[in-house]
Amino acid sequence: MSASRHATELLTRAGLLGLFRAVVDGNEAARLGLPGKPDPALFAEAARRLAVPPREAAVVEDATAGVEAGRRGGFGLVVGVDRSGTLGHAAALRRHGADVVVTDPGDLLAPGRPHDGAGLDLDVRGVRPEEERLREALCTLGNGRFATRGAALEAPRGPRTTRAPTRPASTTG
Repeated sequence: MSASRHATELLTRAGLLGLFRAVVDGNEAARLGLPGKPDPALFAEAARRLAVPPREAAVVEDATAGVEAGRRGGFGLVVGVDRSGTLGHAAALRRHGADVVVTDPGDLLAPGRPHDGAGLDLDVRGVRPEEERLREALCTLGNGRFATRGAALEAPRGPRTTRAPTRPASTTG
C-alpha cells in the first residue's frame, strides 16, 4: 500500500511487482474514490485485497496522518517511524496512535532489540545472504520514502517468480 501514484510504476521498473499479491496505490485510491489519510480507507482496502483482517495486520508509517489512519482502521499494530530524531515528532506519532516508535524500520528486525512493552517481537529466521538484496529492496522501495511488503502467515510458500535486480533500478519522477 502506498498513497503514491508512482508505486506500481516503481515496483514494475525494479522488477518487483510480481512479488506482490496486491498493490493499492494512489491511482487505485483515486479510481475507487478513497479518501486520503488520516482516513483508514487505503489501508483497509489493502487488507481486504489480502484477505487479512486489519486486527491481524500492521501499519508502518512515518507521518502522523498515516499513524492515525492505522489506529482508526483498527490495525493490530501501528509502528511510527521517526526519521527526524526529535522528541517532538516521536511524541506526535505516539499521540496519533503509534504502538511503538522507531528511528529506523530495521530496528524492528534487529535480534536482541530491547522490548519496549508494545508487544512487538519480530524474528527473522532462515536468513540467506544471497537473498539479502531482495529483502533490502522489499523494505526500502517507495518513492524516496520507506516502504515495506508485509507477508501474511497464511500466504502459500513457493518459488519466487521474479528476482530482484542486481543493481538499483533507475527511476525519475
